[in-house]
Amino acid sequence: MTTVGYGDIVPITSIERIIGIIIILTGMLYLSLFTATLAFSFIDFFRTESRKSADRVEKKVIDYEKKIDKLINTMDELKEEINKTKK
Repeated sequence: MTTVGYGDIVPITSIERIIGIIIILTGMLYLSLFTATLAFSFIDFFRTESRKSADRVEKKVIDYEKKIDKLINTMDELKEEINKTKK
């Protein structure tokens, strides 16, 4: 109804033109709504995956911090043992 063709059938009266305009605008609105919904779905999916990834990285960082703390404590204990044997 809204494509440009040969012009065989065209709205002539004001009412027909208003109905045509309403049909055009309604079609554009539905297409925009569909596109916005699709875009929101993609954004939400990527946001969720990004949060999951960030949480995994944060857990790994915390695990590594714990391991580093344990290594530091072990090194301190070794230093104490070395100092004891030197005396």
